[in-house]
Amino acid sequence: MIDRETVAEFFRARSSRPLSFRDVVHHMGLTRPEARKLKRMLREMVRAGEIMLTRKGLYGPPRK
Repeated sequence: MIDRETVAEFFRARSSRPLSFRDVVHHMGLTRPEARKLKRMLREMVRAGEIMLTRKGLYGPPRK
C-alpha cells in the first residue's frame, strides 16, 4: 500500500531530477489502483508544499 511518507521518501532518494507521473508510477512499480491513489496524493502533496510540480508537469522534491 502506498502512503505519503513512502512517496516523500521516494522523492528525497531520487532528487537528481524531476520525474513525470508515468515515470514515478514505473519506478515505484505501482498497479493501476495504486497509480490513481498516487495521482490524488501528489496533488495534495503539491498543495501542502511537500513536493513540487514544475511548469512541464514534472514532480520533484521541494526546492530549499
